[in-house]
Amino acid sequence: MKKIGIDLRSLLTTHYSGIPEYVLNMVRMLQSLHDVTLQGWYNQRKHAQLPADLVNKIPLTIGTTPNKILNARLTTTTSQLFDAAFIGCDVVWMPDINFWSPLRNKKLVVTVHDVSYLRFPEFFSYKSRIWTTLCKAQQLLKSADHLIAVSNATKQDCVEILGIDPVKISVVHEGVDTTLTTPASPTEISRVKTKYNLPNEFILFVGTLEPRKNIESVIRAAQFVNMPLVIAGKLGWKYRSILKAMKQSTTPVQYLGYIPKEDKAGLYAQAKVFLWPSFYEGFGLPVLEAQSQGVPVITSATSSLGEITNGSAVLVHPYQQSQINHALARLLEDSAWYATLQQAGKNNASRFSWQKSAQETLDVLRSHL
Repeated sequence: MKKIGIDLRSLLTTHYSGIPEYVLNMVRMLQSLHDVTLQGWYNQRKHAQLPADLVNKIPLTIGTTPNKILNARLTTTTSQLFDAAFIGCDVVWMPDINFWSPLRNKKLVVTVHDVSYLRFPEFFSYKSRIWTTLCKAQQLLKSADHLIAVSNATKQDCVEILGIDPVKISVVHEGVDTTLTTPASPTEISRVKTKYNLPNEFILFVGTLEPRKNIESVIRAAQFVNMPLVIAGKLGWKYRSILKAMKQSTTPVQYLGYIPKEDKAGLYAQAKVFLWPSFYEGFGLPVLEAQSQGVPVITSATSSLGEITNGSAVLVHPYQQSQINHALARLLEDSAWYATLQQAGKNNASRFSWQKSAQETLDVLRSHL
């Protein structure tokens, strides 16, 4: 049986959201499929451990080289170091961009979540931009045998910005976690409401606090309709200006920080509206998570967001504050429209599952064995 090697370095983090969440869900689903042999590789990091179920079920190659030294070696050495991590594998899957070196006698498939660092460099710190340069991100995407894009929008960016042949790119959408596909129970809603002392009605935003997410526009819109706002997510780049805007808001803004997986359904289910006018997204998973719990969504008519919502959400221009404000006000006033979006959102979110994503990813990987 052919063996698939998987780069698991992105899972060595404290909080699983965004790309680490994608990798974890995909690997768990892949290992549950029939006739699949996996082998994982990661470089051990202090105070970071892989989930026990992966450690127990997937043969692992574990590096002990300090991460900075490993990265330096991967940028300067031949393929021997990377090859050694995947001995016996026929195809290697990198589910995210990272430091690497060319492989010999193995096919390389890379998932590209977005190329926002090229499309909107102003949304990234100097350190982040240097990182993508040092890890040879563009060279990786161009030299890989095949790419998996998480949306058609990301695929189009790879074609337009990097000049990659579209035949070389397959689109596989992300999925919605099964813990969110079932409506949160009254007991669960009550538990989460009490835990975070949530208001009775509120607008919700979930995501990393960083400029690309356009959170200050969310705060201004909440002020426009005079409704409490709840924001959940870890601190990111340039978060201080966002925290300042929260404190200066004329309507209550409650910042919850990072929300664990077990509290997500109960949090989403209580929101009146999910407001997410991000400037750019390779996919936009929180939008589908909110829809799964029957929350009407207002999001951006940019990048992948119109693609994944497919007519089931209100689309606004992220740079036009008045458009965001009035869309929110109208949705809160129009009960018929509100109910229509609730059902449309649920129907839309049901199209996405990690099982489907894993199967489609496996099909791509097998085509390169």
